[in-house]
Amino acid sequence: MQHRYGSVILIMLAIACLVWLLGDNNNNYISISIGNESHRRLSNSISHYSDPRSTSLRSSNNNITYSPQKFVISIDQLTAIKSTPPTITHSSPIDNIQDVVIDVISLGSQTRPEYLTYQTKTWSTHPNIRHFWGLTEEGDYNPHCSNIDKHDLDISIERCKSPMGWESDIEGFRSQAYGQAGGSHAQENLYGTLGGGVARLKKAMEDAHKHKAGWFCAQRRIGPALGLLQSVYQDNATSIPDILVLVDDDTSVDIENMKDQMFQNGTDDSLIGAACSFGRGGIQFAYGGYGTFLNKASILPLLQPIYCDERQDDSNKFMQSTCDNLQQNRVGEIDVFENGDSIFDIFYKYAARADYCMHSDWLVGYIVTYYGGGISQLVHNSARGNKCSIDICDEKSVTCHNQSPVDMAEFVQKHPQNVDQTESIT
Repeated sequence: MQHRYGSVILIMLAIACLVWLLGDNNNNYISISIGNESHRRLSNSISHYSDPRSTSLRSSNNNITYSPQKFVISIDQLTAIKSTPPTITHSSPIDNIQDVVIDVISLGSQTRPEYLTYQTKTWSTHPNIRHFWGLTEEGDYNPHCSNIDKHDLDISIERCKSPMGWESDIEGFRSQAYGQAGGSHAQENLYGTLGGGVARLKKAMEDAHKHKAGWFCAQRRIGPALGLLQSVYQDNATSIPDILVLVDDDTSVDIENMKDQMFQNGTDDSLIGAACSFGRGGIQFAYGGYGTFLNKASILPLLQPIYCDERQDDSNKFMQSTCDNLQQNRVGEIDVFENGDSIFDIFYKYAARADYCMHSDWLVGYIVTYYGGGISQLVHNSARGNKCSIDICDEKSVTCHNQSPVDMAEFVQKHPQNVDQTESIT
């Protein structure tokens, strides 16, 4: 009997620990004020640097308070990271590229390097792919971000669900949805440890925190990716690919299917496509790792210097539209803008803000929605929706998501597309 009661008590304690660790994955967050002691503790625990540069624009959004912009690193470091080589670079000689030139950026992690490795060994061996760049924690603004302790992590996520003066629709979406993708797998693993003993539960809780911290830090990784693109493409228009592919490290891409979709209406008009897209909070974005695809005509404006002062070219519709959108300042991006920046420059810096509070795919969606002309769904099948389910991965799929290295090896067997099919995993 005593043993039974002891087991019950242990399980109750385990559940209490789960609530403590994972309670911030639901929607019942408490908003914190700027004067909250916990908020001050977080602010004091991170090194902030002021950007001495200013902008000539004034915002029409009176809800946002302006001050010299704070970043998580110094301005010198912010400049240096832009030219930092990716963790993985796999390139083919331009003479070996057939007809269409494709570059790939994949956002991965040092916690599972085999995922990026197998992307380079499977679908990205396609003869059209010129560069494959794999980004991990090594190139982050703060490579040690995932060492954040639980208290500061919880405060950071809670802060990102609190009012920030953004445009109301976007702010409402962020307040409701921020962090929802950050702990689901860890929670499943934790529930599986109940009854497995205190040591096993403690280990699972530690792993869950590492998973959540890693996810939280990875949301900024899109920033260094944008900086890399600006650095590589800005001075040489001929270096811009026909298609740029942006994916996660657990994504497989059928390059032939993707090309057919991207080129079905020619190449002259700007097109930014997604294998799975949907809208929330006024933003249309590609869901997670299913992929975003940009043709050359859509990339060129994103590299263009923007001037919103006396140097503004009134005949340049893109520049005029960009300055108008900066004036709206929907998410505070005007704070990081300096005349002469490109769109890639602006959001490279934006992702380094100390108060950055977006998922990476939200940021891409925001850029595309308001500065890139919008996003198009590449695949639509009336009988099966937009193929956004991980259960739908067939020969017609442009991409398949949640792919393990084993899945990637199997993917190229089902999608031959002139790629190396010899890679196998035992």
